[in-house]
Amino acid sequence: MHRSLSICLALILATLSIATTGFAAEGGTLRFELSGASRDRLQLSLSRIVSANRTSGSSFEVRELAGFDRAALQGRDGTPVGFTLVREAGRLDCSGRTANRRATGSCRFTGDPAFAAYLVASGIRQPTEGEWIDLTMVGAKRSLVDALKRGRYTMPTPNTLVGMSALGVSPDYIAAMAAAGYRPRKTEDFLPLKALDVSPAYLGSLKRVGYDRVPVEEVIQLRALGITADFIADYQRHGFRDLSVSRLVQLKALGIRPQELVRQTSGRRVSLVTEQDAPVIMSALLP
Repeated sequence: MHRSLSICLALILATLSIATTGFAAEGGTLRFELSGASRDRLQLSLSRIVSANRTSGSSFEVRELAGFDRAALQGRDGTPVGFTLVREAGRLDCSGRTANRRATGSCRFTGDPAFAAYLVASGIRQPTEGEWIDLTMVGAKRSLVDALKRGRYTMPTPNTLVGMSALGVSPDYIAAMAAAGYRPRKTEDFLPLKALDVSPAYLGSLKRVGYDRVPVEEVIQLRALGITADFIADYQRHGFRDLSVSRLVQLKALGIRPQELVRQTSGRRVSLVTEQDAPVIMSALLP
């Protein structure tokens, strides 16, 4: 894989890991910090005070934090506050005080035993307490697991289910991708696909320029570098109709336009990088 693409994908996966990894250690005090993200949303961050502090955060609509008065953040410091977040996986009951237009305090987490039992019955292992909290924070639902079962996908780990829920992988998204003739081989493939906003419309645009049923790894490469159907069509108009995905990735990463490929026939040589980081002359790109 081209080095710049490797860096790009590494950053995506690192961001995804940060967004979906919660409390690895058990025990400790569960603390919260709440601030205004926008007029209608609040940013809630949870941290577990252990030997290494771990933090997980999400944005919520005001109405989702039952019992919280948003006006309290604008009031005097020291105002008591409390709220409850109830999701399918469990609930958080939190209380604290305001200071500097924020609220801080402690929370008590109560996991829903029926939800955990449902995961186990579906072939997903029992979540740890930290994973259970994360499943609650991202609003994981039974309907997503049901959609995976209907599609006969391998059941995810609790942490993968957290990631899918956080990214917005929904039953509708899974069904739409299948209707477009695209069924990832691995459940985990939905993570980078959704993170990169690979949609049935995007896949359809690739199909119209001759790139149908592209393997998921190659779709990820194309989308990560912003390669569109128009980009491909531009090369096709200049006579380059059978460029592989790896060649398209190289061309995009190095900013080489189709006109430069045409001029190559006059004898100018331009070096590229193969997947093995070996130099390749421009003529290797020609059909």
